[in-house]
Amino acid sequence: MNVLISIIVFLSLIILGIAKGTIVLPKNVRNLFYLWHDINPPKDLYVPIIVDDFRFYEKDFSKTYNLKPKYNDTYVFGISTNEKELDSKYRFNGKIKLEFFSGNEPVFEQIVIKMDVAWYLNNDINWYKKIALSYFEIPLHGKYRKDISVRVTVLEPDLELKDKKSLKLYMAVSATP
Repeated sequence: MNVLISIIVFLSLIILGIAKGTIVLPKNVRNLFYLWHDINPPKDLYVPIIVDDFRFYEKDFSKTYNLKPKYNDTYVFGISTNEKELDSKYRFNGKIKLEFFSGNEPVFEQIVIKMDVAWYLNNDINWYKKIALSYFEIPLHGKYRKDISVRVTVLEPDLELKDKKSLKLYMAVSATP
């Protein structure tokens, strides 16, 4: 009986550690653990952790964002709008550098040069609502989950975005694998 109680306590601590992010599982195992999200997703799972005005059209424009991720998952970095400003023929034509930090320690960087996927505005195939430019995992490289920041710098501007007033930079848990 004591062995059974010990096993139950041990497994409970493991599950609690996974849920709180203090125990990091390999991505494939974590995906099985998060299968519950597909059945019963948290109401805030896809709520962006960052939504901000950003000048994608201005060379060397840079902002640093402190990320406060609630979930260990794949996150998307992209452009969003609620207006008819991004024609569905639009293709990202710039170059952006993402530099990730844990505290002041650089963790890794990405260069973004093209869009990955887009979603339509109100199911209207003429306009985009969101464009995914890049993906990253939290925790970063399997160990950095707390005190994470990202510096976003425009290396080559996308001048087509200059007169678009409603565009926002966004980061959120990705709805696509």
